[in-house]
Amino acid sequence: MRNLRNRFGAFVLAGIMAGVLGSATIFADMGGSQRNTCAFILGKIYKAPADSVQATVFRAFYFSWDCPADALPQ
Repeated sequence: MRNLRNRFGAFVLAGIMAGVLGSATIFADMGGSQRNTCAFILGKIYKAPADSVQATVFRAFYFSWDCPADALPQ
């Protein structure tokens, strides 16, 4: 029972990812012409360093929402 991180780490990561995805749908779909989930996630991708884990996670969310791939930075 000393090393609980190995046992519960995946559940914590899943909870964090669910929170990010939930906040993307709640805060991005508040109306307006330029406010949607794809634009919100794309903004997070541009703010994150290109080779970080954070950018990789946001790219996965971006593709899971079927957002246009031509808007992604190269």
